Amino acid sequence: MLRGWKKMTAVSFVLVPLLLNNGLVHAADTAGGSVNVRLKVGQESVTINGAASTIEKPYVVGGTTMIPLSIITNAFGATLQWDNQTQTIELTAGEKTISLKAGDKNAKLNGQPIVLSVAPELKNGKTMVPVTLVTQFLGANVSENKQTGEVTITGASTQGTAASNSSLDSDHGKTKVGDSYYGWSMKYPTELILGYQSYKGNYASFHDSKETFWLNVQVYEDQPENLSNDGLVKFLAENQYGMILSKEYVEKDGLSYARVVSRDEEDYMAESRAYRKGDKVYEITLSVSNEADFNNPAKYKGYKDMLDSFTAHFDKQDKSIKDLSNVENGYRWFDYKDFGLKIKVPAVWEKVGGDSGAAFSNDDGDQWMQLSVTSATENDKLDDWVAKHERMYREMYAESALDVDKNATTTTIAGVTARERNYGTFDGENKYQERHIFFIKGKYKFHLQLAFNKTADPAKTLEMINTISRSLSIDEQKMNQSLGFIQDDILLDKNKMATIKDSKYKYAIDIPEYWQEDVVDSRSLIGKSYLFEGGAFTLFVFKDSYSEVEKSFTSIFKMQTSGSEKTSLVENKPVTVHGESGRKFVIKGEEEGIRYERTAYLFPKGKYSYYISWSIRDAYSTAATKERMEKVLNSFKVIE
Repeated sequence: MLRGWKKMTAVSFVLVPLLLNNGLVHAADTAGGSVNVRLKVGQESVTINGAASTIEKPYVVGGTTMIPLSIITNAFGATLQWDNQTQTIELTAGEKTISLKAGDKNAKLNGQPIVLSVAPELKNGKTMVPVTLVTQFLGANVSENKQTGEVTITGASTQGTAASNSSLDSDHGKTKVGDSYYGWSMKYPTELILGYQSYKGNYASFHDSKETFWLNVQVYEDQPENLSNDGLVKFLAENQYGMILSKEYVEKDGLSYARVVSRDEEDYMAESRAYRKGDKVYEITLSVSNEADFNNPAKYKGYKDMLDSFTAHFDKQDKSIKDLSNVENGYRWFDYKDFGLKIKVPAVWEKVGGDSGAAFSNDDGDQWMQLSVTSATENDKLDDWVAKHERMYREMYAESALDVDKNATTTTIAGVTARERNYGTFDGENKYQERHIFFIKGKYKFHLQLAFNKTADPAKTLEMINTISRSLSIDEQKMNQSLGFIQDDILLDKNKMATIKDSKYKYAIDIPEYWQEDVVDSRSLIGKSYLFEGGAFTLFVFKDSYSEVEKSFTSIFKMQTSGSEKTSLVENKPVTVHGESGRKFVIKGEEEGIRYERTAYLFPKGKYSYYISWSIRDAYSTAATKERMEKVLNSFKVIE
């Protein structure tokens, strides 16, 4: 988790498209539907095909009515893209594309320059555009009554029959913002825009429409409940980037918090505050791009007003608070947008593997969920897919470490037939219950894996499995149109080799393509290291004479195993390796309760001595894995 404000500010710029239509829902479902929009200058109500919604109030600039961009994107179904580099909004409707910028009358329609009657502009964090744009871009008819301010827009949706959403503008009427799950709230000025929010919601970044300041809120959990005032100041100061100009604990005007003011190498000024409540620490950071603004008493008064409004409390009865939390009854909705998929995830689970993908785990790592999506072909059958997955598991796990339900059961997921298969697995340390759900919908295969430590309460585990799996839904109409063919990794040949050559140290060796290269973290070691399920492979090169290297390794292995009941050197003998006299070591041991076997070969060849070794947990020690290791060893050769 990133700590501190400077690490995250760049993210908010990338996500401007989200804030342009923050909280909006597409109103079109069936291609070619007619749309009738009625609105009035100065009023926040709008009707779309007779259904009422709320929007940012339309207004008039130089005789032209300005309307929210959401009318075009949601009522008429146009899609929006944001180019962060050029700060350009791009709208697409059917075969038409228009590019425009806030503050600029010049636009491009299908690549050809056009001039808008009024430049788009930001109003209370919403993008407002001239109503004439719907005619230029969509070909819709606009009828205006200049005396009453009433405007009627009629046309055809690019995506379908419009159906209004009662919350076209989710910020309407909200004067505060907060998170009911983490328990905080603060003032929500009209210029404040949510630019980024982490999956768990423990980090949120806001900025003003002109990006002159940023406000970040981060919640740290599981902190000491008896943290002193000085300890809180120390905690806050350690999170800052740049020169600390002041740090103190403040108790004034009924507020108490740690406060740090800093300036970074780009001369951004930042005021950070930390509040503690129970085992949580709330860090709020205001950063300002212009130091003069920060030191301007009038401007700083506005900044201070925002910071002073923060409270480690959320009043669920206060309807003026915009709630950023998406937690419901202990579960958080995850929206896998590219695949039109939604699923519930336990709120306390973390998202792992970065922003892309759908993998989650609890803090202990003994409960997890992974959702994978691959392309389906005409020949794919559910039962064949389940059988392939079983074969993969049997090749991965030793027989003693794997239990497989005799038969797959049939269920329904996301409106289609699915197969469920239960596995019992042992990773060498813990035993797990795994539920695998396989189904095919449209062009794609979906595989949901849920795993729980077998020590967990069976009833609670079953309840969680059912809640997660039953919540899964897929809307094929919302799938990303850029999706292409996605290969199924289960079909990959794990024996397919790639040749690694090192011209400096004169060797080549074949390794399985699916192995993941690891970092050799010692400058004194020359070579390669790779990871695979339940094991690791290493190849090191030594410039010292073979006799010295052999003596060193013999001494090291004997020292590691002497006097240990859990680790023993079961083999230490001379062997011939690639035509050279070398030595083989085999160690059977236990590390942190996990049983493993390490096999190592040491031999000279040409100018260097080589060390080839692999360690495999007993739970993953299969015939297929051992054969693969021997194949790698035998592929080694010296190159000139």
